[in-house]
Amino acid sequence: MKKIIFGIAFIVFFSFLVISAINMRPFGLPTFSEMDDYFIENAQSEAGANNVVTSIVFDYRGF
Repeated sequence: MKKIIFGIAFIVFFSFLVISAINMRPFGLPTFSEMDDYFIENAQSEAGANNVVTSIVFDYRGF
């Protein structure tokens, strides 16, 4: 009985792994969104930080 349960669990896990690998984007082709452009353009003026990463971590995601 344990072998059957293990086999089914392995098949389900492997199926999810294969489906995830098939649906991945090609390496090096990230998707850019409008939010990225917004952060790049407005992070310094809205947060007052000299570093965009710092402003995103502490001001945009801090609350």
